[in-house]
Amino acid sequence: MALPLLTLMIVNIIPVYPHDSFHIHPIYCTMLIIAAEAAFFLYLYVLYKNLKRISFLSRQSLRTELLSQEIDHYQSYLNTAAENRHDQRHHDSIVLAYLENNDTASAIQYLQHHEAVLAKSSLKQYCEEPTVNAVLRIYEKRCQEDRISFHADAVLPSVLNIDAADLGGMLGNLFENAVHAASKGKDGFLSFSCKNEDDSLLIELTNSSSDTADFHNGLPISHRPGGGTGTRSIKTTVQKYNGILSFSQSGNTFITRIIIPMHA
Repeated sequence: MALPLLTLMIVNIIPVYPHDSFHIHPIYCTMLIIAAEAAFFLYLYVLYKNLKRISFLSRQSLRTELLSQEIDHYQSYLNTAAENRHDQRHHDSIVLAYLENNDTASAIQYLQHHEAVLAKSSLKQYCEEPTVNAVLRIYEKRCQEDRISFHADAVLPSVLNIDAADLGGMLGNLFENAVHAASKGKDGFLSFSCKNEDDSLLIELTNSSSDTADFHNGLPISHRPGGGTGTRSIKTTVQKYNGILSFSQSGNTFITRIIIPMHA
């Protein structure tokens, strides 16, 4: 707030400054004008940085909301599955009654209908960890919409020694960058693997990339306006858990690897 007020004050002082004073104090007046311009450009820079941060937080908020919705859907699916298991004996009794009456056609029709109901209410489950499941379902849909080949292999327990918000944010930024790169060229692909091995969370994401990446201090340089924030966020999360992060590119394949210790 102080910076724009200072800028306005200087800009308003200059026009009313006595005309003769510019001849008497040329250096002082010149410095005053330079200070006004510098303050104004600094204000624009700070404004730009703030807008960029707001845009990033807005995208993060949207992804968090989608993630929360997917987790809610997953919980609803688990509840429905539990109800179906509880009701299974009733379905068995109905089928048995049809068979006892030699009404095989009705038994088959009932089983087909029941199977269709179960299939409609089912959700694809990659692993037991709900946050990873939710992220994978979100970006599988994104890849289908963008015609990107998607493959995921996740072998994880239901609970990991990492905060769900940190895990979801890290994976969300990881997939967001990968989908953006893969969608730019033909035959885009994305392959994800994640497992808990030797008390460590091992993550690898490979995606197609038609552009050759430039790196600085091990991080890929984004040439998009306001880009790079997601990558830095990934690095911050990995460092928070004393993990290891690496980015590399081989031909048209971009590779991201993350190792996070899972010690209690």
